[in-house]
Amino acid sequence: MRPKILTVTIPTWNRVKLLDELLTELIEQITSDDLDEKVEILISNNGSEDETEKLVLAYKARYNFIIYNNNGTNKGARYNVLKSMQLAGGEYLILFGDDDRPNKGVLKKIVNYLLSNPKTGSLFDSHLFKRNPFGDAVLSLPRLLENFYYYLGNAGLFIIKSKYIKDVLIENSYDFFSPTWPQTQIFILAAEQNIKDEIRICNLNVLAPGMHNQVMIYTSYYLWRTTYLDLVSAIESIKDQINFDTYHSAKKYYKKNVIQLFFNILQCGVFLDNSETRLKTAKNIFQNLAKFSFIEKSFLAVAAAGLFIPVFITRILSNIFIYLTRGTAGIKKKNDFINKEIEKRKMKQETSTKAIREFDFTNV
Repeated sequence: MRPKILTVTIPTWNRVKLLDELLTELIEQITSDDLDEKVEILISNNGSEDETEKLVLAYKARYNFIIYNNNGTNKGARYNVLKSMQLAGGEYLILFGDDDRPNKGVLKKIVNYLLSNPKTGSLFDSHLFKRNPFGDAVLSLPRLLENFYYYLGNAGLFIIKSKYIKDVLIENSYDFFSPTWPQTQIFILAAEQNIKDEIRICNLNVLAPGMHNQVMIYTSYYLWRTTYLDLVSAIESIKDQINFDTYHSAKKYYKKNVIQLFFNILQCGVFLDNSETRLKTAKNIFQNLAKFSFIEKSFLAVAAAGLFIPVFITRILSNIFIYLTRGTAGIKKKNDFINKEIEKRKMKQETSTKAIREFDFTNV
């Protein structure tokens, strides 16, 4: 029997309400668009302590396109992400976080695109790219990395042949991969092994506004690690397994984006973090400066040094800088972000909810 065209993989842990909302939307699309023979949903439960299993088993009893895996205990985000992808039975897979939300009709759109472009090895949704000069296109791997490296592993933005995942995981254990970006590394390794397949980008508009910014606590350390250091480490750790052009293109991407990271780190560090988190971020930046070019070192060192300055001084300087460069609109945007983050922290503290969390870089 021919496998289904697409597996929607969902790694989850202790977010039964968010998962229920996501499954409701996905199931509605599959049933209303007659996709039950073309799309399956695979939920990988990382040993949740809430009612996740009860919820999934109830859905599974009603719909034969739902597949369920329970790891038994929390084996870390990396393990659950890789496990969910490795178990995919469809020809292609798309990874969703339990806090993601799909736009209406997008599963049908993805299936039709893949059927119309049978040479596709991987497909990236460009609608969240800040800049896309290519439109709908087939790109080389170096060109893709140079322009979009950060986006490649983002949930909901990539569709990839399931065989890619399985083949790479035959050669490498889970522990080999980055704790933060294992899916990015797998794609790069697989793309170089399958050069006859096309790497495509297209504006599919997969994701509706999701819940990520409502359930993930942002800190300077989180931003430094997830948007920069771990991306750097991810490409460095597979350097010997890929072509020089591929490696160099990824390096060019994060070199071009260091200025934005500089501002993001300082915004969180100055207006949100406690002294312990600021110190942790600053120390970690200084410990890793040797990995970067001179330009990157310069911006990162200034950001780290700024985190040592008393916040009553840096807040004044930051507000002046934001006003001079972005006006009152910039001040309002910053204040809105800060107020939302404060509310998240307050809710987490008052309710002890596990749905709102910081990324755990040690539990991998």
